[in-house]
Amino acid sequence: MNAQGHGVNAMEGFWAQLKRGIKRTHIRVSAKYLPKYLGEFEYRSTFVTFRS
Repeated sequence: MNAQGHGVNAMEGFWAQLKRGIKRTHIRVSAKYLPKYLGEFEYRSTFVTFRS
């Protein structure tokens, strides 16, 4: 765990959620827009964390 209390499992969970979201929403992902997809899913996961 790091100083903020995040561990490897949290990061693996984020990547799994990202991959599932991309597979459900988008047909393919180009490298050009990958930072935008990452930003969108980061926002979604943060928003859900603060809402609950």
